[in-house]
Amino acid sequence: MRALLRALLERRGHTCREAADGREARRLLDERPAELLLCDVTLGPESGLDVVRDLRGSHPETVALMISGIEDQDVWEAALELGCYGYLTKPVAESALAIGVANALRRRQLERNVLASAYEETVRRLALAAEYRDVETGRHVERMSSYCAIVARGLGLDEERCEAIRLASLLHDVGKLAIPDSILRTPDPLDDAEWVQVRRHPEHGHRLLAGSGSSLLDLAAVIALTHHERVNGTGYPRGLRGDEIPLEGRIAAVADVFDALTSERVYQAAHPADDARAILEAGRGTLFDPAVLDAFHAARDEIEAVRVSVVGAPGT
Repeated sequence: MRALLRALLERRGHTCREAADGREARRLLDERPAELLLCDVTLGPESGLDVVRDLRGSHPETVALMISGIEDQDVWEAALELGCYGYLTKPVAESALAIGVANALRRRQLERNVLASAYEETVRRLALAAEYRDVETGRHVERMSSYCAIVARGLGLDEERCEAIRLASLLHDVGKLAIPDSILRTPDPLDDAEWVQVRRHPEHGHRLLAGSGSSLLDLAAVIALTHHERVNGTGYPRGLRGDEIPLEGRIAAVADVFDALTSERVYQAAHPADDARAILEAGRGTLFDPAVLDAFHAARDEIEAVRVSVVGAPGT
């Protein structure tokens, strides 16, 4: 039965793996996650429903479609209550199998899109909470995060990682929530003690974001901590050098400084974009990673399109 189902699905372009029981299914999923589990209700010593119930907690990225010779309302209702995306009765026609799998995968993708959209909006709102504290930054986090994704693509990172960097970098300045308004909002030059407090915002941000169990927030914690590090070790808070700085932090450093230079602040007028690029280039190999700068310069048109389109006060 497994061999037949696999042949039918692979003929339609799906990649399949077989497991004879729940234990083997868990092992295969631990080795590599899957989008969809086709599971028989009767698996010998363990019910397929038990397997699905267990995997909901350990592998939430995998959804289930039940297949069974049992035509029993209590059984298929139990499967649906577990969140299974369908219940196919043996013998399964190829058309029913194809439709059931396609619908399950489509529903999974739609739900992931909805969750991703809600997650992004939550992250964006948290980022804006920090940005509202610093009234001169305008829509800095949106521009900066877009720059990060563009540079990441230029470095050849896969699209999933680029999108993760875009979302995570929205939170690079969230540590400013811990900085007093009297410091963030003053038009006067900061004294040494005030600068010490400002330079703590990467560590504040890291503490806020790290340890949640979310891969996205863990990445955001890394970016928050390292976006002010410089490749020659003169950055803060840890004085990291070169490859000691995670790539995401090196990308964020370039994007952050470029947006700061081209934005109007109480303490400086906005630099023309070409002048800002020249300032970045002057820091090649000392302040900024040369490869990141190359990717940034190569994407000049994309960067400029973002810079001129994402304008205005926070939230507009």
